[in-house]
Amino acid sequence: TGPYGFTPVHHAAYFGQEETFALLWSREANGGRSVDPRLLHHAAHGGSLPVLERLLAAGLPVDTADGHAVDISATCGNLPEVERAVELGATSIGLYRTELLYLVDRKLPSQESLTAHYRAVLDQARGEVVFRLLDVASGLELDYLHDEVEANPELGVNGVRLLLAHESLLRRQLAAMLKATGPERVLRIAVPKVVEESEVARVRAILEEERRVLSQDGPVVRGVRVGAVLETPASLFSVRGLAEVSDFFVAGLDSLQQYMLAADRENPELSRFFRYLHPAVLRALVRLD
Repeated sequence: TGPYGFTPVHHAAYFGQEETFALLWSREANGGRSVDPRLLHHAAHGGSLPVLERLLAAGLPVDTADGHAVDISATCGNLPEVERAVELGATSIGLYRTELLYLVDRKLPSQESLTAHYRAVLDQARGEVVFRLLDVASGLELDYLHDEVEANPELGVNGVRLLLAHESLLRRQLAAMLKATGPERVLRIAVPKVVEESEVARVRAILEEERRVLSQDGPVVRGVRVGAVLETPASLFSVRGLAEVSDFFVAGLDSLQQYMLAADRENPELSRFFRYLHPAVLRALVRLD
């Protein structure tokens, strides 16, 4: 077990999709901290589905060389991707990007539409679903979230910064997730672009406030797990404090590589930096133990 009470799972990486995630640590629901020998590796924007196809063709289950089981999970951003992931044999939706409804109509979705969408995702999924909270940069030009496009959107008001700056936006999304999950399920959410523990702690506090309000009408959810997405260099250095307020960590490898290497992943001239997991990034993750 590492110095922060979490144990890293063995990391067998597939890299090179637009957005890649790996679940690295988890804390037991009863408050204890122990080994979770599972790897959830996700390539986003449908990229995980070809990966699943290749793994299934090779034959599942997959184990590491030292005998740890590897769970294959998918990252999805819409219902057809969830359906396809289930067909391919994904054991869970390790990360569901929640931006779709905000982008389709270019206006703030109602709590009712969000609830219906999240419920459909949970019903369609084969196993657990981790919902990543809204992560929208100003480059997407959603007028109701940003007044203008920032000079460098990836270093601007996005991720948890945006959510805490627009608390009503966060509350609407959390309430919708609580309603959609229902009393028989555990709600799992991942907080994007985290820099320090106070951000996760504030999200947890708001989540609990919304849970208490909804519980006045009856049971809400069986449980709640809140994780931090490690995708900023600061989050790696803040991991001790983050471990105190997080139930699990998810590494956003492409974002982390972009920030650590000072290389824009949207710049085709720098694409060579994103073909593989860079050794410096891997060393940074290994040293968290």
